[in-house]
Amino acid sequence: MNMFVEVCGSRGKVTHVRLASRPASGNAWYAIDTGAKKTDRALIDWLEAYAIKRTIPVPTDLLDFSDLTPFHRDLLGEIGQIPFGTTISYRDLAEKMGNKQAARAVGTGCKKNPYPLLIPCHRVIRSDGTIGEFLGGTQLKKELLAHEGVSPL
Repeated sequence: MNMFVEVCGSRGKVTHVRLASRPASGNAWYAIDTGAKKTDRALIDWLEAYAIKRTIPVPTDLLDFSDLTPFHRDLLGEIGQIPFGTTISYRDLAEKMGNKQAARAVGTGCKKNPYPLLIPCHRVIRSDGTIGEFLGGTQLKKELLAHEGVSPL
């Protein structure tokens, strides 16, 4: 994968994750600073497992959801249940949440996901099977899905 992951936080809680193209120099593909070594270690373990396609539970108890609306918290909870190597459409996810008319709200919620990769919004695609948008860019979304063995249209 050609990406760089920056995990930021304070007092041992993750406040946001940034995805970017991998820097040209250096081997590091992530930087983590949450202000707590135990939290940082748990996130390093998760990222390294993801890199070798080993799934371990995302440490969601380390994510700070306090600034999110109830809908956004519920949405991210649902997205967090999407298994490695699978996808779901925005519409099907909205229906799973109880409102099949809320596909656009699901898309907006994915766009505002403060924890991309950890909460895998890249696994949410369009109903026609095409990739859709991604805050890290469509190329990165394609790479993440390919890493997971998924080939959308």
